[in-house]
Amino acid sequence: MELLKMEKKNKIFVIFMFLFFGYASIALAQSGILKWKFKTENKIMSSPVIGKDGTIYVGSHDEHLYAIKENGRLKWEFEAGFWVQSSPAIAKDGTIYIGSWDHCLYAIREDGDLKWKFRVKGKQPVVSSPA
Repeated sequence: MELLKMEKKNKIFVIFMFLFFGYASIALAQSGILKWKFKTENKIMSSPVIGKDGTIYVGSHDEHLYAIKENGRLKWEFEAGFWVQSSPAIAKDGTIYIGSWDHCLYAIREDGDLKWKFRVKGKQPVVSSPA
């Protein structure tokens, strides 16, 4: 069990390090061997988070939040109104929260469906993490 926890921590570190250099998320095993990579249509400025079931959530400047399975395959994608630069936050009930450059805060169900969205006042996008 401790090895699994360590491997997940390494995934986050490695993914975070490579997101700023291209349009792909990658995961490395603890040994340093590439496990998978996941390509998006635009750059990733969001830090990924890992859900209880191992799903990796990350936003992209292609206006999507991606849910990626532990094996690197797409679980689902959610289309926001503009860039998703904020890092997702996951509530105890599994709801995923993201902010977007469309001035909205989104609450997304674990299956990728919209729960609600709230448009913030002002002219600034929601770029910080909702956590």
